[in-house]
Amino acid sequence: MLITSAANNLNKAHVKYLESHLVEEARRIGKVALDNGNTPPRPSLSEAARANMENFLEYLLMVLPALRIDSFLANTRPKSAARISPLDSSAESAPPTFVLNTPKHGIEAAAVVNGRPANGTIEWKLISGKTYKEWEQEKLAQEVSTNE
Repeated sequence: MLITSAANNLNKAHVKYLESHLVEEARRIGKVALDNGNTPPRPSLSEAARANMENFLEYLLMVLPALRIDSFLANTRPKSAARISPLDSSAESAPPTFVLNTPKHGIEAAAVVNGRPANGTIEWKLISGKTYKEWEQEKLAQEVSTNE
């Protein structure tokens, strides 16, 4: 596999970082046999360079399956429907639908931007009126009680 960047701005340290991460990922997934028994150490990069390489890796791991290279895709089953069911009782089998309303201007949902600062955790609401923040807290509490 050959990987390059559009600007050809990958240096030796970047390549070693990518190699180390991809070997770790391939070993974790276990789909392909690795000839090399060692995991190359990650070179020390600046925080900015590490962030750039993590973004590059995220993009790479998204693009590779589109090219039918699935060596880095885990064979996992989705969570059962009971575990991911929404907390809003009005939508038992459907995922929760959040809407953003700006009553002053008669605007509903994400069709437009409010044009003002807004806190999404309290402005986005389920049809029942429950805010995203309230819904998220309930979901987290439910997850904690399920794992105990």
